[in-house]
Amino acid sequence: MFFIDMHSSSFLFPLLMLAMLTAPVSGQKPQAAQAQKPQMTQAQPQALSPETLALFTGDYVGNMLIGSDFTQKQVRVTLSANGDVTLHKVRFARMMPVKVTAVIPNLPITAATGSSGRQVLKVSCDSVIPRVGNTEFPSRMATEVSGTSDGRTMAFSALFGGKPLTFTGTRTIIN
Repeated sequence: MFFIDMHSSSFLFPLLMLAMLTAPVSGQKPQAAQAQKPQMTQAQPQALSPETLALFTGDYVGNMLIGSDFTQKQVRVTLSANGDVTLHKVRFARMMPVKVTAVIPNLPITAATGSSGRQVLKVSCDSVIPRVGNTEFPSRMATEVSGTSDGRTMAFSALFGGKPLTFTGTRTIIN
């Protein structure tokens, strides 16, 4: 689910602005449109218990770096039990006039043992089409998607249309 913060009554205006502001810079080759939706290439993980998922899912607040020079502070990212990662009220470019809520949907979730010996939750896939509202953005394909949560902190990274995004944050409510 995506929501758009806007003061305009037009729903299309923010989407058009998002498309314009995230378009390739002059001199860059535009990406070819995908004829079909790409399929996630990872094997589907085993279902995790609701009790295990509850230890990791929820809201995380932290900093998000887009590209190499644009940082947004106090960004809220939600990790859902169904594998959705929601980026709440974000701008994907410094000059983007509106904030959008974007979803990276249905990421495979697995449990693993972290470097500290504690259980961690991981989300990852090779590529997935992000959504804003009910609109998919195949031109801004999320690739190299990877995230890890230890129940207290979350680190997440992806390329959006080839542009890097990284997030590190702390869970707002800890069980």
